[in-house]
Amino acid sequence: MKFKNLYLLFLTIAMISNAFAGSFGKNHSAELLSRGRSVPMSISNDVLVIAKTFSSLTPRSVDIYNVDKNASVLTKIGELNSPNPMPGDDFGYSLDISDNYLLIGSPGHNNGHGAAYLFKKINENWEIDTVFTNPVSFEDEGFPHKFGYSVAISDNYISISSPFYNDGLVYVYALNSSNLKQSSKPIHSIDVRNLGDVEGCYAEGPDKFGFGVSTSFNNSKLLIGSLKDYVHLIEFNDGITLSTVIPSPIDHDHNDHDHKSDDSNTISDFHKFGESVYVGDKNLYIAALNYDNGKGKVFVYPFANNFSRTNYEAWSNPYELQPANILENSHFGYNFSEIGNELSISTFNQKTIYNYTQINSESFELNGAIVSDTTDNYFGRSILITEEFVLAGDYYNNQFHVYNNKNENRTLSNSFSTASEIVSIRDKIECINGFAGQFQCNEIDLMSYMDKTEIGGSNSTSLNDIWGWTDPQTNKEYALVGMSNGTSFVDISNPENPVYLGRLPTQTNNSTWRDLKVYQNHVFIVSEASGHGMQVFDLTQLRNISSPTTFSNTAYYSGFGNAHNIFINEDTGYAYAVGTSTCGPGGLHIVDISTPSIPSKSACVSDPNTGRNGTGYSHDVQCVIYNGPDSDYVGKEICFGSNETNVWIADLSTKSDDSSGSKTIGLGSYDNYYTHQGWLTEDHKYFIVNDELDENSNAYNNTRTLIWNVEDLSNPVVETTYLGPTPSIDHNNYIIGDKVFMSHYTSGLRILDISNITSPTESAFFDVYPSNNNTSFDGTWSNYPYYSSGVIAVTGIDEGLFVVNPKGNVQGEAPTVTYAVPTEGSITLSWELIGDSTTKMNIYRDIEEGFSPSNSNFLVSVDYPGTEFTDSSLDSNIFYYYKLAVETNGQNGPFSAEIKVKPIIAPNQAPTIDIPADVEFFEDTESNVILTGISYGGDVNPQNVTITASAENTDLFSEITILESSSNELVLIPNENKFGTSVITVTVKDDGGVLNGGIDSTSVSFNATVIPVNDPPSAFGSIGEFLTGSGEYIAGTDFRTLYITPENVADSIRFEWEPSQDVDGDIVQYRMIGYQGLEFLSMTTYTSDNFKTWALKDLIAQTDTVSVTEGSWNVIATDGQSFNLAAAVGGKLRVDGRQLIPDMLEIKQSYPNPFTAFTTIEYDVPSDQNVVIRIFNIKGQIVKTLVDEDKSPGYYSVIWDGTNDNGDEVSSGVYFCQMYTPKNPNGGQFIKAKKMVKIR
Repeated sequence: MKFKNLYLLFLTIAMISNAFAGSFGKNHSAELLSRGRSVPMSISNDVLVIAKTFSSLTPRSVDIYNVDKNASVLTKIGELNSPNPMPGDDFGYSLDISDNYLLIGSPGHNNGHGAAYLFKKINENWEIDTVFTNPVSFEDEGFPHKFGYSVAISDNYISISSPFYNDGLVYVYALNSSNLKQSSKPIHSIDVRNLGDVEGCYAEGPDKFGFGVSTSFNNSKLLIGSLKDYVHLIEFNDGITLSTVIPSPIDHDHNDHDHKSDDSNTISDFHKFGESVYVGDKNLYIAALNYDNGKGKVFVYPFANNFSRTNYEAWSNPYELQPANILENSHFGYNFSEIGNELSISTFNQKTIYNYTQINSESFELNGAIVSDTTDNYFGRSILITEEFVLAGDYYNNQFHVYNNKNENRTLSNSFSTASEIVSIRDKIECINGFAGQFQCNEIDLMSYMDKTEIGGSNSTSLNDIWGWTDPQTNKEYALVGMSNGTSFVDISNPENPVYLGRLPTQTNNSTWRDLKVYQNHVFIVSEASGHGMQVFDLTQLRNISSPTTFSNTAYYSGFGNAHNIFINEDTGYAYAVGTSTCGPGGLHIVDISTPSIPSKSACVSDPNTGRNGTGYSHDVQCVIYNGPDSDYVGKEICFGSNETNVWIADLSTKSDDSSGSKTIGLGSYDNYYTHQGWLTEDHKYFIVNDELDENSNAYNNTRTLIWNVEDLSNPVVETTYLGPTPSIDHNNYIIGDKVFMSHYTSGLRILDISNITSPTESAFFDVYPSNNNTSFDGTWSNYPYYSSGVIAVTGIDEGLFVVNPKGNVQGEAPTVTYAVPTEGSITLSWELIGDSTTKMNIYRDIEEGFSPSNSNFLVSVDYPGTEFTDSSLDSNIFYYYKLAVETNGQNGPFSAEIKVKPIIAPNQAPTIDIPADVEFFEDTESNVILTGISYGGDVNPQNVTITASAENTDLFSEITILESSSNELVLIPNENKFGTSVITVTVKDDGGVLNGGIDSTSVSFNATVIPVNDPPSAFGSIGEFLTGSGEYIAGTDFRTLYITPENVADSIRFEWEPSQDVDGDIVQYRMIGYQGLEFLSMTTYTSDNFKTWALKDLIAQTDTVSVTEGSWNVIATDGQSFNLAAAVGGKLRVDGRQLIPDMLEIKQSYPNPFTAFTTIEYDVPSDQNVVIRIFNIKGQIVKTLVDEDKSPGYYSVIWDGTNDNGDEVSSGVYFCQMYTPKNPNGGQFIKAKKMVKIR
């Protein structure tokens, strides 16, 4: 049923009693709809908070800005981090600020279970006040609840949503604006399943109901949206809640083709009414983002009498907003912001912000639009409007922009960065105890990681497919990285220091999907981008690249436009493009690439019995010259297709058009969700398939891999089903021997041992996505495991390029080979060789450059321990080419670089190098110096050139580093905290020797100046809490407990920390900070002491004698310059004063007495009661009330500063301090006074 003006009245107690009723049912579906990335922002008074750009590899942070409204200036004053930071925790995904309270959601925390954090502003600092954890216990990591997905604050309440637990829950908490501790327990739990027979709840399939994906809280109204045209309003009034459904004003039978799809159960059947909601000061705003072919429309519901609603019909008669120029799929209404009569509304991807002015209670007038001049359509997803500014998020450009709202044209006045730190890893990180750095792993080491922005991408770029190429001439290994904006090329020959060489831009538009394969030193690239065709690029162009280059096609094939994948059979020279708009559409579009630079169409083949639309659509394919057990097809070209609905096996030996299925040999069927991709075992007996949608559809709790027996090609059957250890989605499989290299989106690269095909086991893994292992399309896309070095290149979709290496990889390194100065007709090669009797050096020779070693060009083997070989009787008029490989146990390792040499004698020519320019850079940084003009001189034979460098001032530079990845680049790294100037000398030397007057070296010099900078204080640690009475430190490793008793209450505690050093000689000062229940420990000024002392009686007066107070403390140190800070974590401390509950009411004599400026009055309270403490003068007149409040049992103190209630200083004389209890629960009334004297 659909709701029609249904109003439900709940008393608060009724809602609490139903808080968790029925909320622990099975999770029905995985999240399909992503609201996309944005720049969350919120403002209150003079404080603006903005979340930084998301990274799955690092915790996110939130920037704090001061807003100077008079000067219309924003100034960044700090940033906040999660108290429990985790990579990919999405801290700041949602946030809301109200006066001195800031609420931040972290829905990615704890594998997507979620968390939220309440910060409180104290003395201009934002300190953590309360941590809100998901009230529902962690159950199934495969289906994250995303508690904290949407958060909101009103004057008295906090709301936190958990939209993907069951059909969605929204929790409401009382906001405690007093100094009492904030409760982390909800007072309401709003479960959509308890709100009646809501259409769409409990629906089977992958579509979440998503109650709570959008929330807004203002004017005591909590508005809750969902993914399926359901909006709920809760109003709070003196403890009573009024609950009502706001029905969609759109007729679901409306002829709106944007929301129709092949599957009537999908989200696109809905107009997304309520996916974005907003409560303003005068109106409710609800967007239908998918309405009108995705143009979107906003429905405005005015409050009756502008302030409080009295007419329920107001929620069923909205008026509508939709700009005339809005484009399809712009999703107008994605975000709202309101100030006074001004309203700003954003789109999802039209890079436009529409600004309206409210004319009257039922009329808005469009008052201009802000259109970004960037190409990024995601501009403006997040917006804020104030009287002075309009702020617009620009997520994929790592910025937010500030527009002048006082200017009629709202011109751009400034832009600020939201960029997070870029993670880049060089040098190997071993997998030890299950981790390589922050990455979970088993038996796989991390060699390096390059962020997508380091390999030709931007923040908006995503990675996809990957393939590899090994240069047959140099044996260098390259990663060919598919990206949404093109293809990037990275030299990974040194896997610990990969080098980005450049990129081939996309042929037409950017696309999430790109696929590539290699044949005869050319890469062939297809994409789902419209009109893309097939790009062909000659990879030998990568050999002599010294700086990143933008390349162009070598050739281009336009026989199709978009394509989803490409496979190349290197044995036949045919490329198979699949998923095109031709050949079925979607079948095999076969291209003859035997001459790579002249690709030509060969045939179209499809089987209409396969594919979701009965066209033979193939999502992926592998074609081989068959050598398996089915003797009828040995020697033929057989293709194994993953055709959405079937495994398809066909004989493509004859290349001719066929769309009837006549080439089909066999079809494999199963409980298919989406037959995605597969790969044959090397014996051609098994086809190992991944189904991309079975995990996402909740069909299986963990990753499912299907092992098909294809020994009978006409009857493929599933022989084994492997279930992985995580719930993540499997994507691409490749096989070497008895290992399957599998890319499982969020759980990374997994290696499956299939030596026992009926019982496969996971032998290794490397998780490139630390955030979670959920069933989402995040993490890795693909991997390439076929390098002879044994390393594996892996793409992270939103991260970058990972190079990993399985432990036990014994491929070894290519040998380094040198040769002596040739004599007439002979060449002597030499090398270093470590081995045993099974080791030998195999030498191959050819007269063609770029030859491939084979039996035909094998020259000789040199057994261990031999280290040289002389090749004689050679023709001195031609060049010879050599490649060498170390053979161990009958198997060649990687080949050496190709050696080119002519056997003639000539005096050695001096090597060359240009003189570098002088350089200047700051202390504690480094400078890279590019060396140019380096060559071995004018010699006939190529020579190896070595570079050395030294510094005249070794106190400044103890050594000079020459990059391994770029031998013509120096790295100048000054010694720590050193500055000054040194002459740097660079020498190039070749291996041609000095015989017959030869010259083998050349030296040049330049000056390097290091400019001094201020250094922050050194890192330091805490010592602990020292009790002066016992002379001992409080023991404990985690929480330490301080027990305050009647015996030690007169003692003191000293918080101690190590001194911090300042290498510049600056004076270091410290400030101690307390957190949570120990906030009162925070110092407001800095001290040069490395300790802070508290009297225990003062400590207990700030805490509680009824319960245990918990908190933590740390210390910051500063040298007073440029706010360079060093932090030391102190400790977690419990203060237990429960033994100090007094026996009787008592007020004690003030001290000091007499006094001049202030005096302290201590008093005891044995039970809960109201206490009043007042100051009287000698005439009996009340001077000042110091205390008038309810007190729990304990020892207290209060200070009188000698002023009256107006804040004026009183004259000297005699005064009386009176304590009394208006209501004494022990009977009678307590009244007692103490005399005190104030003097000048």
